[in-house]
Amino acid sequence: MNTAPKNNPDGRLLETLRRHFNFSEFRDGQQEIIQAALSGRDTLGVMPTGSGKSLCYQLPALMLPGLTLVISPLIALMKDQVDALARQGIRATLINSSLKKEEAERRLLDVSRGKYKLLYIAPERFNIASFMRLLNRLDVSLVAVDEAHCISQWGHDFRPSYLKIKNIVQKIGRPPIMALTATATRLVQQDIIRQLEMNDPVIVVRGFDRPNLKLFAIELPDEEAKERELIRIVSSIKDTGIVYVATQKMVAHVCEVLELNKMACVGYHAGMDKKHRTEAQNRWLSGEVPIIVATNAFGMGIDKPDVRFVLHYNIPGSMEAYYQEAGRAGRDGKTSYCVLFFSYRDHTIQQYLIDMTYPSEEILEEIYYFLFSLGRKEILMTYAEIAEAVDANEMQVASAVKLFERYGILKRMERHRRVFQAQLLMSAKKAQKATAGAPVQKKILEYLLNDISGKYDLDELLRATGLSQEQFSRAVRQMEEKGVLTYFPPFRGRGIVITSLEQPWEKVPIDFAEYQRQYEIQLQRLEDVENYVRSKVCRRKYILDYFGEKYGKKNCGACDVCLDWHSPEEDKRSVLPKDDLHILLEAVYEFDGMFGINRIAGMLTGDRESVGKSTLDDSEYFGALSHKDAQTVRRLIYAAIKQGYLNRTEGKYPRLELTQKGLEKLFLESS
Repeated sequence: MNTAPKNNPDGRLLETLRRHFNFSEFRDGQQEIIQAALSGRDTLGVMPTGSGKSLCYQLPALMLPGLTLVISPLIALMKDQVDALARQGIRATLINSSLKKEEAERRLLDVSRGKYKLLYIAPERFNIASFMRLLNRLDVSLVAVDEAHCISQWGHDFRPSYLKIKNIVQKIGRPPIMALTATATRLVQQDIIRQLEMNDPVIVVRGFDRPNLKLFAIELPDEEAKERELIRIVSSIKDTGIVYVATQKMVAHVCEVLELNKMACVGYHAGMDKKHRTEAQNRWLSGEVPIIVATNAFGMGIDKPDVRFVLHYNIPGSMEAYYQEAGRAGRDGKTSYCVLFFSYRDHTIQQYLIDMTYPSEEILEEIYYFLFSLGRKEILMTYAEIAEAVDANEMQVASAVKLFERYGILKRMERHRRVFQAQLLMSAKKAQKATAGAPVQKKILEYLLNDISGKYDLDELLRATGLSQEQFSRAVRQMEEKGVLTYFPPFRGRGIVITSLEQPWEKVPIDFAEYQRQYEIQLQRLEDVENYVRSKVCRRKYILDYFGEKYGKKNCGACDVCLDWHSPEEDKRSVLPKDDLHILLEAVYEFDGMFGINRIAGMLTGDRESVGKSTLDDSEYFGALSHKDAQTVRRLIYAAIKQGYLNRTEGKYPRLELTQKGLEKLFLESS
């Protein structure tokens, strides 16, 4: 791994740090990245949320001669950073879809005149020809790619627009690239380097070790145990926190549990409208309510320093997602708690979400052929309508559309375009007479008569007529009642534009072998989280090893493993049924080291389908615990692992084997 020089920062660096950012020293990793950028090196920085990644490009921007271009997918985060820099007297601006066209053009003009040192944009801005013409004329000293995992096919938030960056960088003279992300395994790091075509980059992986975070992972048998443990933990901490859940339905459930126990909270998920999401977020940020219960839609760009706990009620789909969300605790450096619950049902939920994200080849073909069978370049259909037509569900359709967009088969329309259709039901003269006594209706009619296409941009109409949304909606309803026109409201989804109608119909142009590999990687990521829960290794060491940062201590003194801590709910199940345990140990001994958890559980419950093509159904232990369900037997196996009777081997296909303690339990206690 390349590393930047580790000499002490020179006087200019420290002076710039103090004068503009009011810090007296650099955080771990910042100096290396900044010095590399100032020396003209490409740099990859992997530092978790809250560790000061933004300073790594903001400070060099002040010391480099030209413009620093910051590419970020997060509009809210852009605004927060630009506002913060403005308060510090640093010349920065942003251009994104939240701006009106006139304001965006004014800012572009100011950028071209050298007014700003930093320009924040979303990668989709590269699709706009006028911006590209301006960019080619600018002196860009540094390109900073924030949330760089978005460029990796192995990252947890892949975005096709990021793939354009390497070509854009070449077109503007190939300035140094700084790629930054909060979560990237070694595989993702190498993919980022490849996708951006970085030249011998300095790689800095720092900051994942946050000693103020206490890490706990608790395996619980069912929903009732989870609810009891949730209440026990939240009531004992009595402070600001986040509870992450897997689904929108679970947001409502957990909020209800907390409220029944007189704990104030708000819910947050992507299914809420923007107004209510913003209201919930602001109530939590202001401290009006201490707890927010949310799906993973919440948290990006949120910097609340005094979060005392982050509790995952359901496991997330990857360690990257887990540590990014858990890392929102304790940013002020004070002791905070990161608690992860796990039950067998969590695996089922996450497996379902992965399957929806990676629909089968058959479903992808159905969606592909349906879209092209319409024979239209623009398709204004909701995902629900497409799903109904091909016998799939909305999640599968959404995943298919994203995949097709990545392969250039189609692209999604901008969300803000609101086009409605209207058709006059009478002559222009009669329509004018019908609306003569209604000034608002008259304005709308005059606008429609100037364009007989039947399709109209609602925002353009409102600007041209000076009407509000409410005035327009009310007037159009009245015009329909009079029989003046038929009105079809704007499409509320996100339309699709087919790139070319001349696609190879005989085969979907997707690399399905690669697609299958990505699916398997997601399954492995889920397995990594479950291994984290069940591992007997220090939690901190497990996380740091995962992200490629070394941890030298044998005992962190701040996780449940190192503290040998067990929740009351776990202690309730610490005594294993003697007969069941004996049967389990005998069964594992018969096939010692040959099969994994699922096969052994299937054998014991008598499930021929789960044992597959093996000799397990010939064993005398086949169906020995058939009076119990598979979930109960799996819990028995995991409990035996946790108590040291069984060992689960490492590797892609972990197997079960008896430990010395298990052998003694089986033979010495039964003799």
